[in-house]
Amino acid sequence: MGSGMATMAVCLSTSHPAHVRSGDSAIDGTVSVGHIHTVPRTAAKITVSVDQAVLRQAERVRRRTGESRSALVARALRVVLQVDDNAELVRQYVAGYRRIPETAADKTSAHKLAARALDGLKWESS
Repeated sequence: MGSGMATMAVCLSTSHPAHVRSGDSAIDGTVSVGHIHTVPRTAAKITVSVDQAVLRQAERVRRRTGESRSALVARALRVVLQVDDNAELVRQYVAGYRRIPETAADKTSAHKLAARALDGLKWESS
């Protein structure tokens, strides 16, 4: 391990319910405040090496949130996995539009529908 690196062992949940402190990020990317969530209890242990500066930041967050190291790392991994899932959906969306682009008629229809939907709304003037 190079200088400036710290090794940290963490437990990541894989099955069976247990309670986690509020502030943990749900798989849909939401973060709950003031609620207890049910999360898996059985854990797989992993060892990761992180830069000392990253570990210090993680420890500050962990102390502020009251989370264990395992809970903080698991929450961070859930966020990264959700971001990756969302990026894949965007790639698929873009690929679909490249395969079958919008036609002029599609755009005209969308503009007409938007105008009709917005027509009845009251707008504030600046």
